[in-house]
Amino acid sequence: MKKTATFIWSIFLLVFISIDMNAQSTKSWDYPVKPGTEAWQALSTHEDMLEACQIPVEILKTVSTEELIELCLAYPLLGDIFAYNGIQEGMSKVSARFNGLQELFKRKENASLLFEKMKKQELLKSGVLTFIEIGNEVSRQMVIEALLSNEAILSNTDNILQQEISSETVKKLLYKQNNPDIYGQYGLKTVVYLLGRCLEKIDYEAITPEFKQFITDEKLTGSNVIEELLKQYIVTFNKLRS
Repeated sequence: MKKTATFIWSIFLLVFISIDMNAQSTKSWDYPVKPGTEAWQALSTHEDMLEACQIPVEILKTVSTEELIELCLAYPLLGDIFAYNGIQEGMSKVSARFNGLQELFKRKENASLLFEKMKKQELLKSGVLTFIEIGNEVSRQMVIEALLSNEAILSNTDNILQQEISSETVKKLLYKQNNPDIYGQYGLKTVVYLLGRCLEKIDYEAITPEFKQFITDEKLTGSNVIEELLKQYIVTFNKLRS
């Protein structure tokens, strides 16, 4: 099982940057240059790629937040997020160099719309998709979770939405944890981070030392951060109901 999960993530890291994970969506604007095309191969440096993938200012000013989210998820260099020591560091680095994410962080309804997208994500089952399809879908889920846990987005949630996100996150975390052949341990990182950040918003004083350490190193091996967060979730929601 562990070998299968490792193989899936190896494939995912190789093909992520060349696949539009949302190719079926209808967009009023699309990236003029994409990986796999002759125009993309003609770009000689990473800086050239970054420049070619910026969204025109006039589009940023008029595009809806829902469509902007899809454009961000289809960003050809989104896979750079996974090229750093941690996913949160990767998100920070990529957003600093991509105007689509910078604009998304400014939209007031970004959190509620991302949460709706998160709720619609299908929980994957073994034997239904190919390794590459699984890698792309899991990566899409991870990006949405990483975006939703970003402070620029999570700050647009109120207590009720934070509770709703926490409950949905627990459901997804438990499913992913019970399906390591699909998600592996790496695929748990963003959902663990999102749960911890939401609980932190709801009740900062209750945040666990294990989660504070996870924020620093994003390591699940040898850590009981998941167990501690699930306990905290129960305690926090019992407190809210009392």
